[in-house]
Amino acid sequence: MGSHQNDSVSKHDQSHLDIHHKIAHQKELKQHIVSFAMMIFLTMLSFIAVASEAISTRFAILFILVLAGIQAAFQLYIWMHLSHKGHQYPTWGIFFGIGVAATCVAAGAAMIW
Repeated sequence: MGSHQNDSVSKHDQSHLDIHHKIAHQKELKQHIVSFAMMIFLTMLSFIAVASEAISTRFAILFILVLAGIQAAFQLYIWMHLSHKGHQYPTWGIFFGIGVAATCVAAGAAMIW
């Protein structure tokens, strides 16, 4: 009789976990769709900035670089799942790599200038 109760409890817990998993999956799918739409929008925005001759070339380059940074942040956060628990070590590694790359670019630009 005790075994029957344990089976019914575990089935109930399993169905609860399945429902929780489905809800989490739907939420993640929605985030991916919104993120993909944002990527398309930012890409179109950068194309319009280059295609229209309403803004200067220097501003267009800076604008595109800012949009690229925003896209990279979105992709790391959503597509590479850095928002999930347990990803602190890869997150710190990425930020450290970005810091090293920015330092190298700044040093290279200072030497050329």
